[in-house]
Amino acid sequence: EEKGLAAITLEAKVSGASGPLAFTVVVQDPLDPRLDLVWLVFSATESGMLRLDLDIPDQVLFKGSQLWLTLRFDRDAVLAGPRGRAPQLWLHFVPRENALPEALSRRKMLMKTFFSLLSEPRPWGGYRKQSREQFYASSPYAGQCPELFMTIDECYELDPSDDIVRQYREWVYLRNLDSLSDVPPPPPPPEGVPAWAWYPRLAWLETRRIAEWWLEERLVPTGEFGGRVGDDSDFYQQFTDLPFFEKGGVAAKMMDSAARMAELAEKENLRRGINIHTTDALHAYEEGINHLALMARWFHGDPIYLERCMESARNMEELTIVTKDGRRHFRNRERMGARDLERASEPAVDGGATPLMWHTALQVADYNRNPRAIKILREWADSWLKFMKPGQWASAVDVVSGKVIDSEKNRPLYGGYRSQASVFTWLYGLTKDKRYVEPFLYYYRRGQAPYPANGFLSDVYSLGGLTDLEQRTPEKLAAHNPAAALYMTGDVKPLVRGMIGNPRGWQAEISNLYDARRWPDMYTTTHQFTDRIFPSLLQHASISYLGGFCRRNKFNPTLAASWEGFGTDYAALVLVNQPDRVKVAVYSFAEAPMQGKMRVWALEHGHYKVAIGPDASDDNEMDRIEKTGTVELAKADAIDVALPPRAVTIVQIDQVERLESIFARPDLAIAAREVKIEGNALTGTVHNIGSANAAEVTVAVLDASGQVIASKSLGKLAAPVDLLPKRTSFSLRLPARAGRGWRLVVDPDRRIPEIYEGNNEVALDRLLAVNYAKGWDWSTFRRGRRNQAIRSLWRFAE
Repeated sequence: EEKGLAAITLEAKVSGASGPLAFTVVVQDPLDPRLDLVWLVFSATESGMLRLDLDIPDQVLFKGSQLWLTLRFDRDAVLAGPRGRAPQLWLHFVPRENALPEALSRRKMLMKTFFSLLSEPRPWGGYRKQSREQFYASSPYAGQCPELFMTIDECYELDPSDDIVRQYREWVYLRNLDSLSDVPPPPPPPEGVPAWAWYPRLAWLETRRIAEWWLEERLVPTGEFGGRVGDDSDFYQQFTDLPFFEKGGVAAKMMDSAARMAELAEKENLRRGINIHTTDALHAYEEGINHLALMARWFHGDPIYLERCMESARNMEELTIVTKDGRRHFRNRERMGARDLERASEPAVDGGATPLMWHTALQVADYNRNPRAIKILREWADSWLKFMKPGQWASAVDVVSGKVIDSEKNRPLYGGYRSQASVFTWLYGLTKDKRYVEPFLYYYRRGQAPYPANGFLSDVYSLGGLTDLEQRTPEKLAAHNPAAALYMTGDVKPLVRGMIGNPRGWQAEISNLYDARRWPDMYTTTHQFTDRIFPSLLQHASISYLGGFCRRNKFNPTLAASWEGFGTDYAALVLVNQPDRVKVAVYSFAEAPMQGKMRVWALEHGHYKVAIGPDASDDNEMDRIEKTGTVELAKADAIDVALPPRAVTIVQIDQVERLESIFARPDLAIAAREVKIEGNALTGTVHNIGSANAAEVTVAVLDASGQVIASKSLGKLAAPVDLLPKRTSFSLRLPARAGRGWRLVVDPDRRIPEIYEGNNEVALDRLLAVNYAKGWDWSTFRRGRRNQAIRSLWRFAE
């Protein structure tokens, strides 16, 4: 019968050896004999009686379990029991319930270890109700599963009610179980809180909790979490949208850690913006090219990050080849790396994950419409369009001959984990050339949206690509995409339903709130490999709060808004996301009024009427206008929003006049980490990251009231239209005594219209304080001038 075992006693007389003896005692694991419970090394000064009391980890022995010990002496010896009999062995049994806590704890530790080690290949995904022997023989990775499966079964037999055991068991055996256990539903909205506000907030906070766990438990100073740059970069991509929900909090911590990993990737993984180690396209991209693009997105207008993307984009051109008939292709999807910049590889096949490699070029083009970046992107995309036709959507092409190697029958732009779709949709957003989404439009016009066209339906709609569809077609399409249903019909219920999920769902990741309830620990304490954290739940929240989503391998941006100043005490629902209008419902969970900002990202440059008012009837319409005005808006501009407590506020922005594009402008920028103060000398660098030359560049130091302390004219600064950085260094002389609130500003009079004004100044307080501390006379304490020392320290602290 099942029994609990707490300890083992061995008693024997040792003889036949003179002098000291060394020996090892091993107790094998009774449930997994390949493992040891204890491994102990002893020494004895001479022969004689030996008694060992071994306090093993408590075990629950199943019926039929076998237990044995191994003793190994360093030389020959004779063992005998008392009065010449065999050595004596006592098993100290305890009730099963007494042994269970320690036995289960050890077994769960083993389960966690085996699972974590296998979480990168995830071979259990192929376990589909066949015999285990067949499954184990199906692949080398599946052949590593017996230990994990056995341990899960043992944990379940020990305590089928243990929740963490249940999570592992249902995660690994998901497709092999007839049913899943019942889990409680997500909590319903409190009285007065709209469902559209309650459930997206739960989704965001759950994803935020997962991110915070990794930051607290796994982050190291380099910004890594344990998967090195190659896999940790994938982890960061899964949280692409997080910093657009809040400016501080968890998002700020993640941006800080990502910035540190960016420096590591620049130092160890990349050369001239390309992966150092030659590998296939997918893994080449993950060596830091993806992270370059993410940094430029998260730190909008940062000149250092954008210039790194420019360098990558320029050298990406070198990884491609233009064939005799004028097609541009990547040379070889299986061999990509910085080595190709010196010695190009022989052309082979373009396709698979190669679209991912355009991420940095697209990020540059998105910021400033760089003509060279757009030119090479279009040459590549136009080459692929030649091979696209209904029923034969090309996904791999022989570079030299132009022969289609692989194609998809009814999955348009599916190539490279949907990255083909991301590139073509983003390129349509940049150029407004519908040819790039024609593979989707072919189905949309018929009221169809096969995968992955269904996932990009709301993106194409938000970019204005479905305006010429027949009248009833949008209603047919709305059923394929919850966000599209909201934008096309105003119905928010599909979005909320998809966010809540199904209590009997069979998801392979955390993609809805029921998944989050079923598997609260599977993306945290189980320590899955970093590139296997898929909190797809965030995309539902992003669609609601931001009006679009980005994540790993789906990187084309379509968000309408981001939020600052509201912490986590709000919810938002983007109702309209079009280039000339935006409408958002915002709910405050706070007990007091809040002030914050809504930043726009998809609006064309123009004059807009902004109207803000309450919606007490929850019909997504303003009951009355409480604040209105006309403002000039362009990408990344912000408007102030006041939220009354426990109420819905509608923000509606409508274009009244379209203005010239901002992307034909220069963009002057400075970065705080390039500004140095040594004594009274301030040095730094001004960048132009726009698309037009800056005629006359001026830098100045201003005090807290805006008065000029020092300034210098730097002359002209060209635009980086050739994807080569355009920058100039400068030096300013500061007064001997610096003041609080000083800032360094480029173009202080705002004479130059720019793409983005938010990168034109750097606060100098911290730099001045550090510089002041370097020159402070710390011997003041020793001379006894205590009050002066305290005043000086107080000033430094301020």
